[in-house]
Amino acid sequence: MDISRKKKVVFIVITVLLSLVIIEVSLRVVIFFVTSHREMTMKEAVRQAAQYNPFTNINIYGDQINAAKQFFDDLINLRLAYRPYVERRRIPNQQLSNIHINKWGYRGPDFTFDKGEEVFRIIVFGGSFVWGTGAIYDEETIAGHLQKMLNEKYKEKKFEVINGGETGYVLTQERILFVEEGIFFRPDLVIFIDGINDLYALYRNLPAGFPTHFQEYNKRLSNDYKEPVGETLKGQMTFLSNQTNVNLKNLHRLAMIDTLKSFIGYQTRDGILSWQMSSRHLHNALIIRSICEARNIDFVFGLQPSLYLSKTLSTEEKGIVQRSKKRYPGLYGFVRAVYPKYRDIVAKGMLETGMHFVDFSNLFAEDFNTRYIDHFHLTGKGYRIVAEKLLEFLKEENMLY
Repeated sequence: MDISRKKKVVFIVITVLLSLVIIEVSLRVVIFFVTSHREMTMKEAVRQAAQYNPFTNINIYGDQINAAKQFFDDLINLRLAYRPYVERRRIPNQQLSNIHINKWGYRGPDFTFDKGEEVFRIIVFGGSFVWGTGAIYDEETIAGHLQKMLNEKYKEKKFEVINGGETGYVLTQERILFVEEGIFFRPDLVIFIDGINDLYALYRNLPAGFPTHFQEYNKRLSNDYKEPVGETLKGQMTFLSNQTNVNLKNLHRLAMIDTLKSFIGYQTRDGILSWQMSSRHLHNALIIRSICEARNIDFVFGLQPSLYLSKTLSTEEKGIVQRSKKRYPGLYGFVRAVYPKYRDIVAKGMLETGMHFVDFSNLFAEDFNTRYIDHFHLTGKGYRIVAEKLLEFLKEENMLY
């Protein structure tokens, strides 16, 4: 090879490398500005949070207003503790006005570790929707309603429905909690109702399956957590600071192909995010199924409803939507774009793998009454309707024997 030919080869190699570098830098600049826009949106959300109380529509509780005010006061004063693998749980043995956290850290009445043979035990796992944010009394949660309905309808058997919900939990955390603890309570049936927290995690620019508040909780939790959990403004500011650092570090770690994938992902965001969520959901469901089948435990998976989807809004709920749009910029459109696709993929996957699945997402589609206290949580009457739908499903699937 003569010298001139070598020079040409070197020139071509250098040109290609420089082109790749230019493409890499260009894509990084694009992603930086897209990420900056997200962070500006989150800052605006924090600013709005300081001006907006999501429970200003407390008048929907009618003659229970005083009890509702007490509930929300109690809610922000419940204490949490760090728990390995699942991140956090309520500290056991807390008794507030209308909220009882039993010796196991679950909301609701105490129960024994071992159950008698005559007891049919059910555990319902989920986030705050299952825990019962908006349900003034423990009996008004999904688990509370379901236990009452079952014991009234089936006198020959004693039903015990345990509320395994925890605020902010995603299905990944619930699966771990079930494996680490729930199976030892010897349930006959486990129910997982999810969807919104995984969606909210993605809205806050976290990977699918991450806890929705893991940044702020990891910084603030201790083994004996005594600070009120309602310091949302402080928590969001902490989250925003941490997330900014994470984004900047990730930009330095990205290879060109990863950068390109991320860039493409932003252009087809709705489809990509729906696929991420549903893949994680179905992955967890398959793991749970294998565990349940090995221990002869029945199982059901459900997707929860949202005020943003297919609901005939009452006057109060219209106000909730407007206030929510101010507090969570972009969340309304995000839910409407991503959640239906996610629901459809999960429903199809559940059907194809032969799993028990109940879709609550459009449960209130033709309901003109006020069922929501905010964009995702219900009143006690709303949770009762969910429990009724769940009971109907369990009867149809012959899962109560």
